[in-house]
Amino acid sequence: MVARAVFYSLTLSEPAARWHFTCRFAEKMFNAGKTLLILCNTPEEAQQLNQQLWHFTAEAFVPHHLAPEQPLAPWQGVCISAQEPTDTPFDVLFNLALAAPQALNCFGELVEFVIQEEPWLSASRAHYRHYQQLGIPVTHHSVTQK
Repeated sequence: MVARAVFYSLTLSEPAARWHFTCRFAEKMFNAGKTLLILCNTPEEAQQLNQQLWHFTAEAFVPHHLAPEQPLAPWQGVCISAQEPTDTPFDVLFNLALAAPQALNCFGELVEFVIQEEPWLSASRAHYRHYQQLGIPVTHHSVTQK
């Protein structure tokens, strides 16, 4: 079961801000040696994030792979997918999907990035309540973006 859930509320409402923050935070997780699954809402969003991770900054290098092009596996550090794993363990899950993940036994930590735009805002509120009801400790941080 997930040890904790962390919500980062971004002050901007554009989905592009969420993508950029996701890439920056994925770089930090990779550099910390964490295995990471980024769960997207659709295969198209997964492909978009795949491209964004290669180009979000000239200095960054975040090795990653896109499932199902390659098997859903944490060996490379960062995996992007639109489908949940059933038994593959990851240190961290970034949930970018509208639905709350069901396979909570596969992750040590769950992270959600909240933007001030529907339907994402309502989904984040529902996820927060859902994790609390499951007894998962939930923390929240406000992130000011420029």
